[in-house]
Amino acid sequence: LEDHPLPFGGVWDIQWDDPDGILIANSAAGRIWHLDLASGEFELIVEGDPLVFPIGLALDPTDEDSLWIADSNAGILRLDRSSGDVQLVVPHFGGAPDGIVVADDGSVYFTGQSGTVYRVNTAVPGNYELVADVGPYGLNGLVFDSAGSLLATATWPSAVAVIDVTTGTFTVYDYSVQMRSSEDAAVDTDGNWWVIDSGFVTQFGDDPGLYRVDVPGGDILELHRGEPLGDTVDLLIVPPRGIEVAVDIKPGSYPNSLNVAGHGVIPVAVLGSESFDVTEIDTSTLDFAGLEVKVNKKGKLQCAFEDVSGDFAAPAGAPDGYMD
Repeated sequence: LEDHPLPFGGVWDIQWDDPDGILIANSAAGRIWHLDLASGEFELIVEGDPLVFPIGLALDPTDEDSLWIADSNAGILRLDRSSGDVQLVVPHFGGAPDGIVVADDGSVYFTGQSGTVYRVNTAVPGNYELVADVGPYGLNGLVFDSAGSLLATATWPSAVAVIDVTTGTFTVYDYSVQMRSSEDAAVDTDGNWWVIDSGFVTQFGDDPGLYRVDVPGGDILELHRGEPLGDTVDLLIVPPRGIEVAVDIKPGSYPNSLNVAGHGVIPVAVLGSESFDVTEIDTSTLDFAGLEVKVNKKGKLQCAFEDVSGDFAAPAGAPDGYMD
């Protein structure tokens, strides 16, 4: 984004909105923006009352129109993106809402910059209930891991708490020796924890860093410390992106019959097109209904590039000029 002038300061949280854009909490100005990553264009989503200092964003997987906002001054808010209306769901309760996340079932969890995690519950007074209290750790960032447990980063002392939201039980992994002020965590598709350290805690000096935990609860690995990081408070994993491509089973034959339980070899062509270059495929990752690519005696994958199919105006699928 270095080539694009930012219309704000005080970015406190970012959240994937769609494959091509992110939502940004402009805390200092009480605004939420959408940034189109391809064009660099910004769109103002919402600003002003009741927003005061939004520092956490969470999309609702059960409702595409809902955006939940943790505002450290106002409380927990819900934005209806279809109408633009903002509802104050949990008024400011004495804490300072920070991290927020929505589970697959639509349950909303948030932290209050103390050792507590809460769940929004409109059936109880104040519209929230206690989920877990991890004691002296000041929790902020929230994310679910691959097992469905809630990961909560602690600013001071630096730690990651793993919380069972059903029972309220938890385990705290203290990383305060390695980190200064862990602000947020993210989980990648391999289940690794990624942790960002803002360096806010002045006892250790301004020394931000990026860390990874390859085995949940295991040793933490320092990946980078210092410049160009500075007061970095949020971390986001790029979601896996898929594209649909065409295949032709037994190119040149019709119909395309197969038997995955047989003992022979099934020729399968992944078809190229104007928008898809098959030479970019990592052939070692190919899989067909659980079947692997045949390997010859020298250990070479039996793959080749050839224009074998594509024009399905004819039942057999004639070559179409694109490499397959």
